[in-house]
Amino acid sequence: VLVAEMLVQNETGTIYPVRDLARLARARSPRALLHVDAVQALGKVEIDVAELGCDTLAVSAHKVHGPQGAGALFVRAGTALLPLVHGGGQEGGLRSGTENVAAIVGFGVAARIAEEERARSTEKIVELRARLVRGLSELPGARVLEPGAPTLVPHVVAVVLPGVPSEVRMHHLEELGVVVSAGSACQSAKSAQSPSLLALGLSPEEVRSLLRVSLARTTTIEEVERALAAFAEVGARLAKVQR
Repeated sequence: VLVAEMLVQNETGTIYPVRDLARLARARSPRALLHVDAVQALGKVEIDVAELGCDTLAVSAHKVHGPQGAGALFVRAGTALLPLVHGGGQEGGLRSGTENVAAIVGFGVAARIAEEERARSTEKIVELRARLVRGLSELPGARVLEPGAPTLVPHVVAVVLPGVPSEVRMHHLEELGVVVSAGSACQSAKSAQSPSLLALGLSPEEVRSLLRVSLARTTTIEEVERALAAFAEVGARLAKVQR
Protein backbone atom coordinates (compact mmCIF):
# COMPACT_ATOMS: atom_id res chain seq x y z
CA VAL A 1 0.00 0.00 0.00
CA LEU A 2 2.67 2.50 1.04
CA VAL A 3 6.47 2.56 1.10
CA ALA A 4 8.15 5.36 3.09
CA GLU A 5 11.87 5.96 2.71
CA MET A 6 14.46 8.57 3.66
CA LEU A 7 16.66 10.04 0.97
CA VAL A 8 19.43 10.92 3.44
CA GLN A 9 19.62 9.12 6.79
CA ASN A 10 19.56 11.77 9.48
CA GLU A 11 21.80 10.02 12.02
CA THR A 12 24.68 8.96 9.78
CA GLY A 13 24.32 10.97 6.54
CA THR A 14 24.02 7.87 4.35
CA ILE A 15 22.36 8.51 0.98
CA TYR A 16 19.79 5.80 0.33
CA PRO A 17 19.24 4.35 -3.20
CA VAL A 18 15.62 5.52 -3.35
CA ARG A 19 15.32 5.10 -7.12
CA ASP A 20 16.28 1.43 -6.91
CA LEU A 21 14.04 0.90 -3.89
CA ALA A 22 11.13 2.44 -5.82
CA ARG A 23 11.63 -0.01 -8.67
CA LEU A 24 11.75 -2.97 -6.28
CA ALA A 25 8.63 -1.82 -4.47
CA ARG A 26 6.66 -1.37 -7.67
CA ALA A 27 7.81 -4.71 -9.00
CA ARG A 28 6.28 -6.30 -5.91
CA SER A 29 3.20 -4.07 -5.68
CA PRO A 30 2.52 -1.84 -8.72
CA ARG A 31 -0.21 0.13 -6.92
CA ALA A 32 1.86 0.98 -3.85
CA LEU A 33 2.59 4.64 -3.21
CA LEU A 34 6.15 5.78 -2.48
CA HIS A 35 6.73 8.59 0.00
CA VAL A 36 10.22 10.10 0.40
CA ASP A 37 11.40 12.00 3.47
CA ALA A 38 13.93 14.41 1.91
CA VAL A 39 14.24 16.72 4.92
CA GLN A 40 17.91 15.90 5.56
CA ALA A 41 18.67 15.89 1.81
CA LEU A 42 17.46 19.39 0.93
CA GLY A 43 20.38 21.64 0.05
CA LYS A 44 22.82 18.73 0.28
CA VAL A 45 22.03 16.55 -2.75
CA GLU A 46 20.11 17.00 -5.98
CA ILE A 47 16.43 16.22 -5.54
CA ASP A 48 14.69 15.14 -8.76
CA VAL A 49 11.23 13.71 -8.10
CA ALA A 50 11.04 12.21 -11.59
CA GLU A 51 14.39 10.47 -11.16
CA LEU A 52 13.43 9.20 -7.69
CA GLY A 53 10.08 7.91 -8.97
CA CYS A 54 8.22 8.98 -5.84
CA ASP A 55 4.56 9.91 -5.44
CA THR A 56 5.07 12.31 -2.54
CA LEU A 57 8.15 13.98 -1.08
CA ALA A 58 8.51 16.14 2.04
CA VAL A 59 11.07 18.86 2.83
CA SER A 60 11.44 21.33 5.71
CA ALA A 61 12.68 24.93 5.82
CA HIS A 62 14.81 24.71 8.95
CA LYS A 63 17.37 22.44 7.27
CA VAL A 64 18.31 25.21 4.81
CA HIS A 65 18.36 28.11 7.30
CA GLY A 66 14.74 28.99 6.54
CA PRO A 67 11.92 29.76 9.02
CA GLN A 68 11.16 27.00 11.49
CA GLY A 69 7.72 25.48 11.12
CA ALA A 70 7.51 25.81 7.33
CA GLY A 71 7.53 22.74 5.11
CA ALA A 72 6.54 21.59 1.64
CA LEU A 73 5.00 18.44 0.23
CA PHE A 74 5.38 17.43 -3.41
CA VAL A 75 2.39 15.42 -4.62
CA ARG A 76 2.57 13.76 -8.03
CA ALA A 77 -0.37 14.61 -10.29
CA GLY A 78 -3.13 12.04 -9.94
CA THR A 79 -2.07 10.93 -6.44
CA ALA A 80 -5.16 10.84 -4.22
CA LEU A 81 -4.67 11.95 -0.61
CA LEU A 82 -7.09 12.38 2.27
CA PRO A 83 -7.21 15.84 3.92
CA LEU A 84 -5.05 16.33 7.00
CA VAL A 85 -7.22 19.19 8.29
CA HIS A 86 -10.79 19.85 7.10
CA GLY A 87 -12.26 23.32 6.81
CA GLY A 88 -11.69 26.17 4.38
CA GLY A 89 -10.07 24.12 1.64
CA GLN A 90 -6.61 25.72 1.61
CA GLU A 91 -3.58 23.82 0.27
CA GLY A 92 -5.68 22.08 -2.36
CA GLY A 93 -8.13 20.92 0.28
CA LEU A 94 -5.46 18.85 2.03
CA ARG A 95 -4.57 21.17 4.90
CA SER A 96 -7.15 23.82 5.69
CA GLY A 97 -6.26 26.88 7.73
CA THR A 98 -4.61 30.23 7.06
CA GLU A 99 -1.18 29.80 5.45
CA ASN A 100 1.88 31.36 7.07
CA VAL A 101 2.76 33.43 4.01
CA ALA A 102 5.90 35.00 5.50
CA ALA A 103 7.32 31.57 6.38
CA ILE A 104 6.40 30.16 2.97
CA VAL A 105 8.13 33.04 1.17
CA GLY A 106 11.13 32.70 3.50
CA PHE A 107 11.31 28.98 2.75
CA GLY A 108 11.28 29.70 -0.98
CA VAL A 109 14.15 32.16 -0.69
CA ALA A 110 16.13 29.83 1.60
CA ALA A 111 15.65 26.89 -0.79
CA ARG A 112 16.79 28.96 -3.78
CA ILE A 113 19.93 30.14 -1.97
CA ALA A 114 20.70 26.62 -0.76
CA GLU A 115 20.49 25.23 -4.28
CA GLU A 116 22.57 28.06 -5.77
CA GLU A 117 25.31 27.51 -3.19
CA ARG A 118 25.05 23.73 -2.91
CA ALA A 119 28.14 22.78 -4.93
CA ARG A 120 30.34 25.47 -3.39
CA SER A 121 29.20 24.88 0.18
CA THR A 122 29.54 21.08 -0.15
CA GLU A 123 33.16 21.45 -1.27
CA LYS A 124 33.86 23.58 1.81
CA ILE A 125 32.04 21.21 4.17
CA VAL A 126 34.01 18.22 2.84
CA GLU A 127 37.20 19.95 4.04
CA LEU A 128 35.65 20.85 7.41
CA ARG A 129 34.43 17.28 7.86
CA ALA A 130 37.90 15.88 7.18
CA ARG A 131 39.35 18.05 9.94
CA LEU A 132 36.49 17.22 12.31
CA VAL A 133 36.76 13.47 11.71
CA ARG A 134 40.52 13.55 12.15
CA GLY A 135 40.23 15.39 15.45
CA LEU A 136 37.40 13.25 16.81
CA SER A 137 39.26 10.07 15.85
CA GLU A 138 42.15 11.14 18.10
CA LEU A 139 39.93 11.19 21.20
CA PRO A 140 40.37 8.16 23.52
CA GLY A 141 38.18 5.25 22.41
CA ALA A 142 36.41 7.29 19.73
CA ARG A 143 34.83 5.60 16.72
CA VAL A 144 33.57 7.75 13.85
CA LEU A 145 30.86 6.01 11.84
CA GLU A 146 31.42 5.94 8.08
CA PRO A 147 28.57 3.67 6.90
CA GLY A 148 27.92 3.44 3.20
CA ALA A 149 30.89 5.60 2.14
CA PRO A 150 31.28 7.12 -0.37
CA THR A 151 27.49 7.55 -0.53
CA LEU A 152 27.46 9.99 2.38
CA VAL A 153 26.64 13.66 2.71
CA PRO A 154 29.53 15.39 4.49
CA HIS A 155 27.23 17.48 6.68
CA VAL A 156 26.59 14.80 9.33
CA VAL A 157 29.25 13.17 11.51
CA ALA A 158 28.26 10.45 13.98
CA VAL A 159 30.82 9.49 16.61
CA VAL A 160 30.74 6.91 19.40
CA LEU A 161 32.51 8.15 22.53
CA PRO A 162 32.36 5.40 25.17
CA GLY A 163 32.40 5.91 28.91
CA VAL A 164 29.28 7.96 29.63
CA PRO A 165 25.81 8.31 28.09
CA SER A 166 25.70 10.73 25.19
CA GLU A 167 23.36 13.13 27.03
CA VAL A 168 25.98 13.69 29.75
CA ARG A 169 28.68 14.58 27.25
CA MET A 170 26.20 16.64 25.25
CA HIS A 171 25.34 18.89 28.23
CA HIS A 172 29.01 19.39 29.10
CA LEU A 173 29.68 20.44 25.50
CA GLU A 174 26.74 22.83 25.56
CA GLU A 175 28.27 24.60 28.57
CA LEU A 176 31.27 25.31 26.34
CA GLY A 177 29.12 26.64 23.50
CA VAL A 178 29.13 23.50 21.34
CA VAL A 179 25.69 22.16 20.44
CA VAL A 180 25.46 18.56 19.25
CA SER A 181 22.70 15.96 19.42
CA ALA A 182 22.30 12.47 20.74
CA GLY A 183 21.17 10.77 17.55
CA SER A 184 17.96 11.73 15.76
CA ALA A 185 15.49 14.36 16.94
CA CYS A 186 12.78 11.87 15.92
CA GLN A 187 13.99 9.54 18.68
CA SER A 188 14.42 12.23 21.37
CA ALA A 189 11.09 11.54 23.06
CA LYS A 190 11.40 7.77 22.87
CA SER A 191 13.12 5.47 25.33
CA ALA A 192 13.80 2.83 22.66
CA GLN A 193 17.16 2.96 20.89
CA SER A 194 17.53 3.86 17.23
CA PRO A 195 16.78 0.77 15.10
CA SER A 196 18.97 2.20 12.32
CA LEU A 197 22.06 2.36 14.52
CA LEU A 198 21.43 -1.10 15.95
CA ALA A 199 21.05 -2.43 12.39
CA LEU A 200 24.55 -1.11 11.61
CA GLY A 201 25.89 -3.53 14.19
CA LEU A 202 26.40 -1.09 17.05
CA SER A 203 25.88 -2.50 20.52
CA PRO A 204 23.24 -0.94 22.79
CA GLU A 205 26.07 0.55 24.84
CA GLU A 206 27.61 2.16 21.75
CA VAL A 207 24.24 3.59 20.68
CA ARG A 208 23.85 5.13 24.14
CA SER A 209 27.20 6.92 23.77
CA LEU A 210 26.77 8.19 20.19
CA LEU A 211 26.76 11.89 19.34
CA ARG A 212 25.82 13.54 16.06
CA VAL A 213 27.67 16.66 14.91
CA SER A 214 26.17 18.70 12.07
CA LEU A 215 28.00 21.06 9.72
CA ALA A 216 26.32 23.87 7.77
CA ARG A 217 27.41 26.15 4.95
CA THR A 218 27.94 28.87 7.58
CA THR A 219 30.31 26.71 9.67
CA THR A 220 33.93 27.92 9.79
CA ILE A 221 37.21 26.13 10.40
CA GLU A 222 37.59 28.20 13.59
CA GLU A 223 34.32 26.78 14.89
CA VAL A 224 35.46 23.23 14.09
CA GLU A 225 38.70 23.82 16.01
CA ARG A 226 36.76 25.25 18.97
CA ALA A 227 34.47 22.23 18.91
CA LEU A 228 37.38 19.80 18.90
CA ALA A 229 39.00 21.65 21.81
CA ALA A 230 35.69 21.41 23.69
CA PHE A 231 35.43 17.67 23.00
CA ALA A 232 38.95 17.20 24.39
CA GLU A 233 38.21 19.32 27.48
CA VAL A 234 34.97 17.49 28.23
CA GLY A 235 36.70 14.14 27.75
CA ALA A 236 39.36 15.13 30.27
CA ARG A 237 36.70 16.33 32.74
CA LEU A 238 34.74 13.09 32.53
CA ALA A 239 37.87 10.97 32.81
CA LYS A 240 38.70 12.63 36.15
CA VAL A 241 35.20 11.96 37.48
CA GLN A 242 35.37 8.30 36.47
CA ARG A 243 38.68 7.66 38.20
